[in-house]
Amino acid sequence: MAEEPPSDRQSGSDLSRRAYVKLTGLAATAVGTAGCVTDDLSLPGRSTDTIRYGYGGVPMAVTAVEDYSSLPPAVSRWTFDEADGTTAHDAVGGLDGEIRGDPVLGASGVRGAGAFDFRDSTGNYVVVADDAALRPRQQMSFGAWYRTESGATSQTVLQKADSLTGDVGYAVDVQTENSLRAHLGVDSGTARLNPWGVATHDGEWHHIMLTWDGDAFVCYLDGEELARDESQSGEIQHSTNPLYVARGDNGWSSTYEMAGGIDDVRVYATALAAEDVAAVYEGTDDADEVTSTSTPEPTATPTPTPEPTATPTPTPEPTATPTATPTPEPTQTPTETATPEPTPTPTPTPADDSEYGRLGYGEGGYGGTTN
Repeated sequence: MAEEPPSDRQSGSDLSRRAYVKLTGLAATAVGTAGCVTDDLSLPGRSTDTIRYGYGGVPMAVTAVEDYSSLPPAVSRWTFDEADGTTAHDAVGGLDGEIRGDPVLGASGVRGAGAFDFRDSTGNYVVVADDAALRPRQQMSFGAWYRTESGATSQTVLQKADSLTGDVGYAVDVQTENSLRAHLGVDSGTARLNPWGVATHDGEWHHIMLTWDGDAFVCYLDGEELARDESQSGEIQHSTNPLYVARGDNGWSSTYEMAGGIDDVRVYATALAAEDVAAVYEGTDDADEVTSTSTPEPTATPTPTPEPTATPTPTPEPTATPTATPTPEPTQTPTETATPEPTPTPTPTPADDSEYGRLGYGEGGYGGTTN
């Protein structure tokens, strides 16, 4: 396979809904022009209903997206959007992986900024240290996007097991040019899947997801169920080996690496339903994340809100009218009238010295004299 990163996929009207959503990462589109709004927001597979925000400000149009909030959160998710460095960051669980070798970072990917191209060479992979979060007991789901056209066999997408085809842990690989292979160790034995008759080395991005609900091991390819094994049951029997992306082994000296690209690796602690797997494949599972990003758009509404504040400006004018009609003036008149009234009242009282000196205040009251 060529050493150069894979080229971008076709553009324009040939893009599938999945490809468009993955390549753009858009779930809400805001369009702002001075005084006009366009309704031409028809992303593939999305509603063209629009909502306008703002008063007197920049018009906004947001495309409505179906709600997939019921999709359970992933335990770990490595988006592989890094363009440099030696760390593959876990976007949700904090279990960062170490990038080994020299894979091409920032290659053309399915979703977000990019993907890792592990190329047709050895020693290029990602390793994540063992953690209890990667070993759910009752149910689980795991998978990723991959792309290859090398024709090499046993190209590992993901392995956390005693070996690629062992009895403990879980793993999935692109076995041949027309087959996939996966296994999961459980109480009763090992659930195995080996679907044939599918194009696996066509150089296109394919999404593979495996689920276990305690009774059935199911393989989904590009959002649709491809195969299932219902011969086993019970809790999952895990390996304490690290989780490897783009690298598998036979438990001894042989390794099986991905000669191509991998993107958006996920591990869940629950068995995803068919519609949830389809949502991951279509990219609509990120609707909540992106919609939450577009929620700040209504913050543009508060910006125009000060405009209505200009309307209250004339309202203070009536307030000035009561100020100009100072009715308090009559209030001052009674105040002055009341002041002289007490003055004449005490004046006559000391006029009668004999009565005051003999009796004081009141009949025989305080301050009087007796004869």
